[in-house]
Amino acid sequence: MKNDFNTISLRLKLLLFLLLFAFISDTILMLLSFNDYHFIFDTSGWNTPILINIIFVILIFFITRKKIIWLPAVLLFFWLIANHFGFVIMDWHYTEVVSPKGTETLIIKYRQATLGESHYWYEFYQKSYSILMKKHIYDDMGFIIYNDHLNARQALGIDHANWLNEEEVIFESAIGKKKIILY
Repeated sequence: MKNDFNTISLRLKLLLFLLLFAFISDTILMLLSFNDYHFIFDTSGWNTPILINIIFVILIFFITRKKIIWLPAVLLFFWLIANHFGFVIMDWHYTEVVSPKGTETLIIKYRQATLGESHYWYEFYQKSYSILMKKHIYDDMGFIIYNDHLNARQALGIDHANWLNEEEVIFESAIGKKKIILY
């Protein structure tokens, strides 16, 4: 009987630890998101928290040995995979533009859709720390060009970025100059 009490106590402690850890990690991820920070591998900003929470839920199911609750976790997991494939179809590309001295890195997320005219979309991120990047919300841009056969890199002029200093870069895009000031 004493052995059962210790096992339950250990499970309860582990469960409380996981719940506390999940709460702390969700709080940190929300604070990062509120300040427009994203993981380099997840620019959508919400795939990582969902994946972390699915892992916590699965661990909690293992600890509590509840089998009926597996269905929501499995559905969430497959929803995340299906949603990821939706973003693959949208065909976003990423490139890095490094400052002359190598102290700053601008990450550009871009895509193009062409059907008679070409639509171009660009999002700009500044690399921060090792796995985080800060989104430049007000610098996002999109434009349409008619009867031109430029790819998205050429339309923005990514390959010919002009660094004024370590914090300022100018792109000679097809519709004019685009200046990005890093924080």
